[in-house]
Amino acid sequence: MRKKRKEFAVTSLVLGILGVILFWTAIIGVTLNILAIIFGIIAMVRAKNEPKIYAGKEIGIIGIILGIAGLILMTLTILFLLSVYKTIGINPNPTALTIFDLLPKGG
Repeated sequence: MRKKRKEFAVTSLVLGILGVILFWTAIIGVTLNILAIIFGIIAMVRAKNEPKIYAGKEIGIIGIILGIAGLILMTLTILFLLSVYKTIGINPNPTALTIFDLLPKGG
């Protein structure tokens, strides 16, 4: 008997973990989290439609949850920093590539 395939589910999980860890990077974080959600959905659909070949529905769900969590973390962090800027009267850098670029510079 052949082993069931889980590559999309595992990919979703890895991308979700990396997306949560790197949520503070604007481009990389969004990309990783969205890809985690997409690969998780693909894993779930394949496991449902072809259960004899594909497995990993649970791992795909975890990847989707991590992808959503990373997007939520990034959104909350950006909203927090923007509210801080509004409170202290600083205009944020519109070309920021990471959340750290939004932090005020000393000096």
